[in-house]
Amino acid sequence: MDRVMLDSNVILKHLFGEYNVSKLLALTEPYYNDIVYSEVLYLVIRNETGEGPFTLKKRPELVKKASRALTFFLPKASPFRVGMQ
Repeated sequence: MDRVMLDSNVILKHLFGEYNVSKLLALTEPYYNDIVYSEVLYLVIRNETGEGPFTLKKRPELVKKASRALTFFLPKASPFRVGMQ
């Protein structure tokens, strides 16, 4: 099975319904690195709260609120594998 490195844009567009990468997930072994993971987390939090990094730092309760959405978007049993092996 071929391994495919997923960029944050592909993951985000899939999560927000613009792309459907289900076939890609079935035919390949996708993975992403820590940088892509952190970009996705930040952008999902920003999308859910509508706030930038400085506001999020000052108001951690917004991050807690967004964490509920993160469990929906990035469940622990994610089909995406972390790491460049």
